[in-house]
Amino acid sequence: QIQPNFNMEAGSKVFLYVYDLTDGIAKSFAPMLIGRSLDGIWHTGIVAFGKEYFFGDGICNMPPGTTPFGSPAKKEYLGETEIDQELFHEFLSDIKDRFSPLTYNVKSHNCNHFTNECANFLVGSDIPHDILNQADELFKTPLGKMVEPLVIQQQDALKQGSNNMFGNSGGSLAGSMGGMSLGTAATTSKKLIEVKDMDEIQNLIVTCPGLVIDCWSPTCPP
Repeated sequence: QIQPNFNMEAGSKVFLYVYDLTDGIAKSFAPMLIGRSLDGIWHTGIVAFGKEYFFGDGICNMPPGTTPFGSPAKKEYLGETEIDQELFHEFLSDIKDRFSPLTYNVKSHNCNHFTNECANFLVGSDIPHDILNQADELFKTPLGKMVEPLVIQQQDALKQGSNNMFGNSGGSLAGSMGGMSLGTAATTSKKLIEVKDMDEIQNLIVTCPGLVIDCWSPTCPP
């Protein structure tokens, strides 16, 4: 196993820290809703020079593994860069307007697009394509529609305790992503509906902004 060995002045080993935004929900429901396994819905941070850089409330950096997302589900070694930290920070300053709180979009301009640009600058290669392209493909599925509000709210939490490098923090990310925040949720129906087939479940996922699915049977209660 490759261990981080960060050098603040010259080059640095570069890692991709990968976090599951659904905390296991996607893995549990994916086989039933999209017919294949899915280990998680990924947020990523790029780790180099003793810092973890990520896109949330603008471009942020924190000590590796101390972001609001907790412990990474996995760490991908991307290679070693010969670029120094000062030049990397100049690069981040150049792209900060494209990666501001107002430009975030959970499907088309998210944390994984940011880490992919960083990886290309530092080591000349993309992050894994299954991570980079996941959001665009996933949110077209019934599972994606179910967890999209959860993912948006989780991303909005990046404001809490994260450190914007350039001081251009903004308001709620949920607003800029076209999503709903916890404080603006629609009315709660408190309705219990028994569903007996996948068509009904998929229809509810599409039409209900807040949905709890309780899987139960007489022989296997919750």
